[in-house]
Amino acid sequence: MIPRKRWDGRPGDTSGGAARWPAYARSAICDDLRGRLGPSHPAGIRDMDFIHELKRERAQKKSKRLLLPGLFPRVGGLVRMCSLGRGFLETLDALSDEPPPGALRVGHVKAKPEYRPPLFPLITQEEYRVTMAILDKLRNPYLAFANSPDEILLCRALFRRNPLLASEELASTHFGTLLLAQSAEASVEDSKPGEARRDG
Repeated sequence: MIPRKRWDGRPGDTSGGAARWPAYARSAICDDLRGRLGPSHPAGIRDMDFIHELKRERAQKKSKRLLLPGLFPRVGGLVRMCSLGRGFLETLDALSDEPPPGALRVGHVKAKPEYRPPLFPLITQEEYRVTMAILDKLRNPYLAFANSPDEILLCRALFRRNPLLASEELASTHFGTLLLAQSAEASVEDSKPGEARRDG
């Protein structure tokens, strides 16, 4: 932790700024900062420079986190954009952990649609109820990567098939395509014991 007050050299005193820190502490932090800034940054960084750089870096990271939409804006945005209502909730209730009929046919594979969730979705009271119902029914992490209503319907089955898919795959590939791939892999695995028995 970086002391926030000036340090006068006494044990336990945190009243000192960077200029009064022990030389080994200033050197270690400067080395660490130069490593993160890269070789283009001057090697002779001043004591106060790294404080400003650390503050700027932390402020940038914080601002990026604040600008990332959460799960509620993502689902709420889809509810409003696609006019999802009670009929969609009934369809969701009717689905089991297995893929819906037709989801594993090659001809039904789709490209993942582009979708930018709003930071603060302006939804009606009814849309709010639908959004909260979806969040309550689908408590799995794949919902955070759903870009369309059909992906919302598929995320439960996909999570059951493979709960360890990488976020890069979920963000770039339609859930139907991922389900088809998981089904194909399962079929290959199921066929191996039979082949071994025939060979024996």
